[in-house]
Amino acid sequence: MFSRLDIRFKRTVTLPVDSWQDLELIRVSLRNRCIIGISDKYATSFGHVSKSLYDGRFIISGAGTCPAMELDGRLYSRVNHCNLKSLRMDADGRIDPPKESIFAAAIYSVRPSIRACVITRSELLYDQSVKVGNMDSSLLDVIEGIQGLDYQGMLTGLIGVGNIKDLVICYGLAIDSVAIKMLNLLGDRLYSRV
Repeated sequence: MFSRLDIRFKRTVTLPVDSWQDLELIRVSLRNRCIIGISDKYATSFGHVSKSLYDGRFIISGAGTCPAMELDGRLYSRVNHCNLKSLRMDADGRIDPPKESIFAAAIYSVRPSIRACVITRSELLYDQSVKVGNMDSSLLDVIEGIQGLDYQGMLTGLIGVGNIKDLVICYGLAIDSVAIKMLNLLGDRLYSRV
């Protein structure tokens, strides 16, 4: 699905603490509740937290950082520009952004009031989400589906990526409201690593 995605990454200095510190608190909490981390089902890591900056850029936890117990600025990326038509992203930081950054970029571009996203894999959350695309959808189809959703009046919500059977994007006005929405939807089905 991501084969056409062109990520141009420039290794730079560590991002400033104030750009990622609130994300880190939520990421560790979600990791401790197994909403992001390592999947026994897929034998891989999953899940990313991101927040939109006020200038069209956004911060996102880097590729492969999901299982880390604690991150710091070295493990966050800043996406500076994303062309959703040509599938090209320009990013910097100490680690590459994940491929799923393209979904956060699609949401932030169409609804500037959305300030945060959590991207995870959860069959339970997927079942409760608004689906975009289907098994035959290309990455561009999914991006167009995300941008075509009616976000009116929706402060937080779930989007299920239709051609990845359990990929869910939870979005909202702030990272803490996104996390609370996910925790409330999962309720007693959560278990904790703590």
